Amino acid sequence: MNLLIKGDNASKYPSFRGVVFAFKKNDQLKFQLITNPVAAPLGSELQKQQEKTGNKSSEQ
Repeated sequence: MNLLIKGDNASKYPSFRGVVFAFKKNDQLKFQLITNPVAAPLGSELQKQQEKTGNKSSEQ
């Protein structure tokens, strides 16, 4: 079975913690998290670095 947890910017940590806790309690230790990439905050070092490299995603 392939378990996926999908979240977005509006998702709160306690919600994820509850789901992960339930998986652990039921010995489901393999799962994947799906999230939406978010741009770096304006004026941050990450944003400045992304501008230099042309990378728009928050992953590096």
